[in-house]
Amino acid sequence: MSQRCFQARFLLTPNRRVNRLLAGVVARAQELYGVEIIGLSALSNHLHFLLWVRDAEQLARFMNHVAGNVAREIGRLRGWTGSFWDERYAAVLVDEAEAAQIEQLCYLLAQGCKEDLVARPRDWPGLHAASQILMGRGLEGTWIDRSSLRAGSAQVTKQIQLSRLPCWRHLDQEEYRLRVRDLIRQIEDEASRRRRSAGTGVLGRRAAMRQDPFRRPRAPKRSRLPLVHAVSRVARRRIETAFRAFVAAYRQAAERLRRGARDAVFPAGSFPPPAPFVSMSGSAPPG
Repeated sequence: MSQRCFQARFLLTPNRRVNRLLAGVVARAQELYGVEIIGLSALSNHLHFLLWVRDAEQLARFMNHVAGNVAREIGRLRGWTGSFWDERYAAVLVDEAEAAQIEQLCYLLAQGCKEDLVARPRDWPGLHAASQILMGRGLEGTWIDRSSLRAGSAQVTKQIQLSRLPCWRHLDQEEYRLRVRDLIRQIEDEASRRRRSAGTGVLGRRAAMRQDPFRRPRAPKRSRLPLVHAVSRVARRRIETAFRAFVAAYRQAAERLRRGARDAVFPAGSFPPPAPFVSMSGSAPPG
């Protein structure tokens, strides 16, 4: 799951205040909606999460809270009054296979290192799961309850709780930490070899924190996201087939509703135009 700042500007350039506000917002969203956070990173122009969610509604509520409150709090801090986010968050399924889960955890852990911003993931000065998993503690931040603030209340300290990767939930905390440590070492070694081969270095912590938050990269990367992160064609085809069936059922129900059929049944996991989310317990007419 990722969400990019408007025009890829560096609005999330890390410093202590930004980090605490970000962590506070995410921790409050987790507290409200019960999302399991496997990992997260906040680079200067985008947020990246690896989440375990019950359904699309839980994800939507969590992300709406995060996006809205980050925009308000960091926008207020920066003096930024325009659009904060480039577009709606991008969510991609991760196949349940162990290899697919590990691959996506590695991708998240490599944030900051793979872009040659820092030599080690834990060196990134913003929020990053790598250092927190290795140290075995949550990410602490400040949640500002604006409604309570008007009544004279102050700020509240909140902590993001990180969960283990689903395929490694059978491990105890120390075993999990050691496995993640090994993944991080592989990431660092690979990045080091690549830089030596290319004769390049890293931006560094201090330079990263000095970036102009209103600046934007000359050529921001844009790539088409897959429907699912999977390591096998069979898994990809299974998800693609299920998704096509879901879309067809939704369109059929929407067309029936447009023609006046009040008993149009939308598929489970969807958001019908005039009605609440259809839970995975079963489909239901819009009301």
